[in-house]
Amino acid sequence: MKDSPDTAIRKILKTKVDGIWGILKALLDEQEQEWLIVVDGLDKVECQRGEFVRGLHTFIKYLQGESLKVKILLTSRPQPGSKKYLTRYHILNTIRKGKCLRILEFDNTRYDKITDEHKGTLEWLWTHNQYKEWSAADVSRLLYIQGKPEGALQTTHYNMLRSILYDILSQNESFFFHFQHEYRQYQALLRNHGQREWPYESLKRVFTALGNHPRVERLYLIIDAMDESNDEDRRDILKRLFSLCSKQQDCIVKVFVASRPLAQLEHRIRESHNFIRLQDETRPDIENFARSFLGQDLGFSGDPLEKAARYIVEQAQEVFLWVYLVGKELQPYAEKGCSKNEVFKQLRSLPTSWKIFMSIYWKQSKKDRKWTFYMEQECSN
Repeated sequence: MKDSPDTAIRKILKTKVDGIWGILKALLDEQEQEWLIVVDGLDKVECQRGEFVRGLHTFIKYLQGESLKVKILLTSRPQPGSKKYLTRYHILNTIRKGKCLRILEFDNTRYDKITDEHKGTLEWLWTHNQYKEWSAADVSRLLYIQGKPEGALQTTHYNMLRSILYDILSQNESFFFHFQHEYRQYQALLRNHGQREWPYESLKRVFTALGNHPRVERLYLIIDAMDESNDEDRRDILKRLFSLCSKQQDCIVKVFVASRPLAQLEHRIRESHNFIRLQDETRPDIENFARSFLGQDLGFSGDPLEKAARYIVEQAQEVFLWVYLVGKELQPYAEKGCSKNEVFKQLRSLPTSWKIFMSIYWKQSKKDRKWTFYMEQECSN
């Protein structure tokens, strides 16, 4: 005769650790009903804690392989010895995780300055061999997209780390245990010294710890403008990125880095990582974009369109931004009724050095947008 559930549970409570899980398995097999098992206060287990947690882990794996309707709720304070087993399951740290996210969150105005892409631009990327190798590999890997050289801002990657860590934690709370120790240290600094910002070095330690995540996950990190920082900070961040990509763990980290040429980055690229030089691939995109605004916005067609598009492609030096600014500069002439020859003459009068052109463009952007290095010609009717 089967024991009642109450009787069975009383027997379980009197059983030694090594026998508990076997009895639970037998009980669940016999009782055809939904079960909710609550294990409260794992951190309170003082005798044979390691054995108890390992047994619990094995028991849960058994349940996952059976067609049983069982839900298990575990509660515990953080226990380093338990992380190896318990971070593989859905962990609820709702309150602390929410506070942690609020600290990491900030208003990133950079996104507001990104314009929509031109239709068809960069479609070649998805079929590029280097991208496909990076994407398909079942190991952590870094892909470096190299743009054209230009002067860089001297900043740090503090906000970049905040943004990455915020996105990871908001999308997957199983990573929260990597934050917990540093979060508690930050809270102590806040209480004792009134420090408002999460220390940069602390964020770096959290970031580096992500590579030790014991759960099977894939992280995709897309990092733009790696060159816009001082040398020392950039060197440290690159070292941590390559460290993440070198670890053979259950958690696979795919890093996509876009940057102007960086000796520090190129020095670390090896056969195990991937590299695409943007200027080798963008000529068709630039020609397509130039033809688009020459035809739609400026009204060019036939031979004038071919002539102007060819000139722009030859002078662009694979710099997409230069082509975009050229289109902006020529549009007012077409709107005022200038002939195609006059618009083309204005096109040829613009600086072919993209560095000079963009420097003057930004200096004039707060004024009336008239160039100071040539006389604006009157359009004939």
